[in-house]
Amino acid sequence: MTDYLQKEGSTEQFAVLANSIENAVTRHRAVAALETERDRFSVLFENAPDAIAFYEFDGEEPIIRMANPTFQETFGYDSGAAVEESLDEIVVPAAYADEGRSINRRVRSGDRVDTEVTRQTADGLREFRLRSVPIQPGEHGERGYVIYHDITEQTDRKRELVELETALETLLSNVPVVFYAFDAEGVFTRSQGQALERIGFEPGEAVGESVFDVYDHRPEIIEHCERALDGERVNATVEIGGRTFEAWYQPLREDGEVVGVVGHKYDVTEYR
Repeated sequence: MTDYLQKEGSTEQFAVLANSIENAVTRHRAVAALETERDRFSVLFENAPDAIAFYEFDGEEPIIRMANPTFQETFGYDSGAAVEESLDEIVVPAAYADEGRSINRRVRSGDRVDTEVTRQTADGLREFRLRSVPIQPGEHGERGYVIYHDITEQTDRKRELVELETALETLLSNVPVVFYAFDAEGVFTRSQGQALERIGFEPGEAVGESVFDVYDHRPEIIEHCERALDGERVNATVEIGGRTFEAWYQPLREDGEVVGVVGHKYDVTEYR
């Protein structure tokens, strides 16, 4: 070819050849880069801790085209059994069918859904954060990925905290008790309870105040607080506002360090 170009060719032919070679190299590099990205995506998809499925809508049904191992394990389907099946039929409980259809409509309209849902798994009902991801940014959701991040434990903790808080509020509203908490500096962070009015306080009135200022005239109460801040559980009987209280102080610890104190005082005046 070199001889031919030397005999018959021109500068223009050399330019054409060089351009052809450059285009071929560019295409090769682009293909190599694409393959590298595909390999990276495949590794992420296969090893992701979240359950992920690739879907395409067939009419109003999201059909699974691909599911990662976490999806298969979470929902109790191997890859062969899940692929080509309706995503909703596999994961959406009957009681949540309307919610599932609503999410489908949002996804198909182009919304990027990010919400909390209940789904049927191999271990029963569990709570998930559901996120939909289209194939290309801005395109409608006729196809894309759905990601399920298990939040069951967090949701259970939140529910338990709400239940405990409700129970505590009920107790504080109906029992002659004062519930309090203060931080490592002795500043009240909580002050509640029916018995507060018996000693001249309103709920929350002491919050933001120092226990050492509020009880600066009561050295025995200051001593109880200091002992608790030093890490000791304290139980004592105290007189406040002409009433007798049984008091408990419990240190709060984080990483072994006392970060505050929580406690309560129970009015036992009528029992003495």
